[in-house]
Amino acid sequence: MTSHRPWAGWLLILIALGALLIAVSTACEPQATNPKEETAVAQLLTVQPQIALTLTAWPTPPPLLTRPPTPTTEPRPLWTALPPVNDSLRPTATPPLAETRPATTVLPPVGSNPPAVRLIIPSLGLDVPVVEVSWDVIPEGETWRSVWQTADGAAGHHRNSANPGEAGNVVISGHHNTRGEVFRQVSEIGQPGTRFDIGDEIILVTADGRQYTYTVVRWERFPEEGLSAAERRAHARYLDPTTDAVLTLVTCWPYESNSHRVVVVARLE
Repeated sequence: MTSHRPWAGWLLILIALGALLIAVSTACEPQATNPKEETAVAQLLTVQPQIALTLTAWPTPPPLLTRPPTPTTEPRPLWTALPPVNDSLRPTATPPLAETRPATTVLPPVGSNPPAVRLIIPSLGLDVPVVEVSWDVIPEGETWRSVWQTADGAAGHHRNSANPGEAGNVVISGHHNTRGEVFRQVSEIGQPGTRFDIGDEIILVTADGRQYTYTVVRWERFPEEGLSAAERRAHARYLDPTTDAVLTLVTCWPYESNSHRVVVVARLE
């Protein structure tokens, strides 16, 4: 038979209260920390506070546009050294002055007009027919050379050169001592007793009957025999196309031989 002991219950209660007091006192005591970690945190908060703020604060979102900006009527510079102009003080537009210079004649391009059929030099009493001539390709050593054809009893208008009255170079050649001698008097330009020189007129008559007058502005006489191919090409510059309306006559000199070339250049009036 077991005897009743009332003090045993109180003993258990006291033991439980003691254990609770020990747990509470332990939780309230300061915990041990690492001195290096405390120093790093202090430097972060004092030397770089913006980093700490970034880590702890939410970024502010940009404002939203409720409507697009209104465009300006006229772009304006950001800076200018001139004061703004008052539109009421602007001068009125001045009407252009009347044109006092004569209008420039626009000549047709090469190939627009009919070809020449007659050549007239009044100072020489010369009136000869004009026909078109082409060229021949002949061997010269190991190369080939183009040589213009000549006409019998007529002056030869070089194919692909300008026609009378056009903006370009009208090239006409003729013999001086054979096959009609149509340019014998032309070859004597500048020689004593000749009636043909700078300032004289040359008239070209086209297939449709129109006449174009050219005035001699210069002439040249230079040797042609015994020259190199390069020198001959340099002399042939007078056959080149031009932008001005000119006439070029080509023949040889003197009458006893063909050692020299004579070139007469005239400009359209």
